[in-house]
Parts: sequence; structure tokens; C-alpha cells
Amino acid sequence: MQKSTIVTIAVIIALIGFGIFLMNTDGPGTVPDNGGAEVEGLSASDWVTGNRDASVVVIEYGDFQCPACGAYHPILKQLKSEFGDRVAFVYRHFPLRSIHQNAEASARATEAAGKQGKFWEMHDVLFERQTEWGNQLGAIGLINGYAEELGLDMERYEADLKSDEIADLVNEDLQSAIRNGLSSTPTFVLDGKVIQTPRSVGEFQTLLNTALNPEQ
Repeated sequence: MQKSTIVTIAVIIALIGFGIFLMNTDGPGTVPDNGGAEVEGLSASDWVTGNRDASVVVIEYGDFQCPACGAYHPILKQLKSEFGDRVAFVYRHFPLRSIHQNAEASARATEAAGKQGKFWEMHDVLFERQTEWGNQLGAIGLINGYAEELGLDMERYEADLKSDEIADLVNEDLQSAIRNGLSSTPTFVLDGKVIQTPRSVGEFQTLLNTALNPEQ
């Protein structure tokens, strides 16, 4: 088989794979049913990185087991580094319990880690190692192992993990997503309005720069 033919076949396979990825119910590039709808702003319980008082706020409704959310994680890390204190980046839990068996447990794990000041560290570990635990029946054991690696007080962590307080924190975010008519992850909210999911870091950069400089 000629080299050009092999390359053509590889490109076609890659395009088909990407198309299937985009058709996932929780995949990127989807337009939320209520695109443009307004969503409540920051609350005291929100996890924020960057500047909580920034004029521009990006909220992600995400699911730690969601492959698309995992794919967006490095994009968001790049944006957080680039925009620094000019933007408030917020994470809200939207565990898709009906299709992701470990979504609830992973969300609770981040909240339990957050009780010891390590929400974002656990957030990052779960996305970066999603392929290790995402579809595993014994995922909680792996996730608890990450908590140990982060140096958490495990007795306290495990107690918090099972507490009503942690369950309520996750459920509050979930109810926010339901209340606002959201149906897929990740869903992004920019300055209080649901937006079409950006398909690249470049699109995201353009949206943020426009929000920061509306008169240009």
C-alpha cells in the first residue's frame, strides 16, 4: 500500500473518531438547550481560583468522570495561568449519575479534600488520572489513594467523605445545574450566561479577551 493511501486512511479514521467524541451526550462543542440563559453568580460555597472579585467570571459545571471535561482540563489550566487574577474561574459539580458510576464519589472526594485546603489539588489529580479510575468498579480505593498522596489526614478525609455536609455541597451544585436547565458536561457560564462550549483554547481566549475589553 502506498504511503499516501495509508496517510489518507489514518486521517479518515481520526476524523471519524473525533466525530464520535463530539456526539457524546457529555461531549464538547454542544450547544446547551438554554444557551444564553442567565445563571446565578458566585456563592460563598463556590470553589474559585484566580480572583474572586474579578470583573469576568467563568463557571464550569463539570463531572470528574466525564471524558470531555477531562479533555478541557488542560485548556482551563492554560487559561488560568494566562489570565491570572483578571478572571475568576469557578468549578461546580454536575455529576451525571445515570451514566457515570463514579461521578458522585469523585465529586465528594474533592469536597472532602477541600475541607483540608486541597480541593484544587484533588480536582487536578482526578482529571489528570481519569483514565486510571474513571470506569473502575473499585474507583473509590484509587481515589482514596490520591488523597493519601496529597498528604491528607485520612481519618478526617474518610469521615468527611461520608458526611451529610459533603453530600449536601455536591447536591447544591447539582440542583443549580438542574434549576438552570443544564443537560451536559462541561457546560460553561461566562459572566452569568450559558455559552456554547468553545472548541479550542483560541476560541476561549477570544471570549475572555472580549469580556475583559468590551469596548475594543
